[in-house]
Amino acid sequence: MLRFLKFAVVGSSGVVVNQTFLILAVKYLKIDYKIASLMAIETAIITNFILNYNWTWKDRKGKKVTDKLNAFVKFNISSFISAFFLNWITLIFLTEIIQIKFYISNLIGISVAACFNFLMSNFWAFKKK
Repeated sequence: MLRFLKFAVVGSSGVVVNQTFLILAVKYLKIDYKIASLMAIETAIITNFILNYNWTWKDRKGKKVTDKLNAFVKFNISSFISAFFLNWITLIFLTEIIQIKFYISNLIGISVAACFNFLMSNFWAFKKK
């Protein structure tokens, strides 16, 4: 349970990183929001990896550089799947088909993606050696 709470804290910081990057990139750098969003997501994934690797799954850190790189690649893949597929599909399905307000659908989508991402991180990206 403690590990999931740490994961949730890190995820919350990722939401702040994502949103801040997106707004700044669109407003000040004049980057199209679709491209800025992809950049913001990846930035949040990277910061989340660093925090999760060094705090949430600190006890599972490998000793070699290749261990860290392997964990990063796996975390990035699982985060990509959850961010782009689970969150987005849940948001669209609940909003368009079930007729739930989009901001509630998004929160549900984030929750679904977070649970998937935690499981993938725990059992794959930061798998116990």
